[in-house]
Amino acid sequence: MKNYRLLQWASWQRLSILFVAVIAILSALLIHLRSLAPNLSPTEKITLTSSSSIQLILHNSLNAPYRLLEWLATKAPSGHLILYSRLPSVFLAVCSLILFIYILRHWYGPRSTFFGFCILLSSAWFLHISRFTGTDIEYFTAVLGLLAIQVGLDSHKDNQLMIYIWLVVNLILLFIPGMIWLFILSIFWQRNIILNRWHFLQATWQRLICLLLASIGLAALAINFIRTPHLIQQWIGLPVHFAPWLTILEQFGKSMSALVYQAPYHPELWLGRLPILDAFLSLMLAVGIAFYIQHWQSERPRMILSYFLIGCLLVAIGGSVSLSIILPLVYLVIVAGISYTHYFWLRVFPRNPIARGIGIVIVTLVIGLSCFYNLQQYFVAWPNNPETTQIYQPVSP
Repeated sequence: MKNYRLLQWASWQRLSILFVAVIAILSALLIHLRSLAPNLSPTEKITLTSSSSIQLILHNSLNAPYRLLEWLATKAPSGHLILYSRLPSVFLAVCSLILFIYILRHWYGPRSTFFGFCILLSSAWFLHISRFTGTDIEYFTAVLGLLAIQVGLDSHKDNQLMIYIWLVVNLILLFIPGMIWLFILSIFWQRNIILNRWHFLQATWQRLICLLLASIGLAALAINFIRTPHLIQQWIGLPVHFAPWLTILEQFGKSMSALVYQAPYHPELWLGRLPILDAFLSLMLAVGIAFYIQHWQSERPRMILSYFLIGCLLVAIGGSVSLSIILPLVYLVIVAGISYTHYFWLRVFPRNPIARGIGIVIVTLVIGLSCFYNLQQYFVAWPNNPETTQIYQPVSP
């Protein structure tokens, strides 16, 4: 009876945590979704126009995952265009949070997963792209999806279904400009597991299904490029005109300095030139980097670094790739820094319950202050910024 009550209490505890998490997600992503920025910005209007019909999407299938969601949103009842046009980004944001939690649970453990969830959900950048009609959130979700499917391959080695999921996810990601390079990198880092999974499919029909899925996805891309060859350059993340190498190197540095020093001026999506990370998150990023340097012999830090450098390069050359392609990696390293800080504290005070409790309380309070700062930045400071108000004002007839 006692064990039954304990199991029942654990079940209620999990349900309570899930309920609170759902309420927090819906509150952060849906409150004032229509009224915070009361009109569509120029970028939002362009995104809606390019997704207004299936014919346009078939003619140019780049960013097809997001644009198909936008097309479905345009089929909703009229009268709420601003609200419905932003719901696809909200949907992808929820997917990003689920994928982020899945990765954190396998990499860092439950406490760090909770801290990481709070940090990402309240992140000003994440809130901006999650409540905006644009493809930035698509890159955020794509990178997390790429990492999550790799975690799934590692964690479920006896599940034949994982190879099909891996294939379908990567075929979808190939429709996003620039993601081909991360796809190639993921194959390099997962080559042994992928080969083992392929050999694990002993039945001929199982391999034929994989080949059929791959053929359908690649044929759709090939047909699109045959019809409009100029899309190939955009698909691989290259700009129409290359800037001088010194300018590219400068932009490469700026893409990294945007995290902790000065972000690009983009009032449509950001407040002034504030850095993307606050002081606490910048410190935890440095701690996370130090942690991964200490464990450089393992595969994960080298994999994250390769994705990060490729992402920064794609942003620096000035193509269509968004800065959001590197942010999921940054937040994963930040959570590693928080996890390592907590581990170090417990190692210093291994048997002192008061000191251990104080450490948890301090980390929780600092994370709470960081979350509050980011929420204020997005919900209060940004919409009242004069530059933001000017961009989102209604167009005069």
